Amino acid sequence: MVVLDQISDDYECLHQIRKQVDLFSSACGLPIETHEIVETLGDLIAHGLAKAEGIDGMPPADEIGSPDAPGVDDAYFRVTEKGMQLQLSDYPDWPFDDRNVLRPDWKLPDK
Repeated sequence: MVVLDQISDDYECLHQIRKQVDLFSSACGLPIETHEIVETLGDLIAHGLAKAEGIDGMPPADEIGSPDAPGVDDAYFRVTEKGMQLQLSDYPDWPFDDRNVLRPDWKLPDK
């Protein structure tokens, strides 16, 4: 949901998604690596929740989930209608309130 939330209002490049995810992860103590973001973007695309567009050299959508995909840094990602419906739905495990403040009752999930 963290990555989906970052692409829900407009197109975002991997660099911008990374910066926003870093803010989220530092606020709640949940480290998220770049390769996890890329894999998540691939999963979101595969499930029809996001789409990717870009300039020349962008990898095919089915290769975006690979951190080594050439051109992934040149891709721009955006939520689809299906993804937006999910993003707007209730998600009780989301760590932030409506003002984007960490909920005091939220705890890092057990692994």
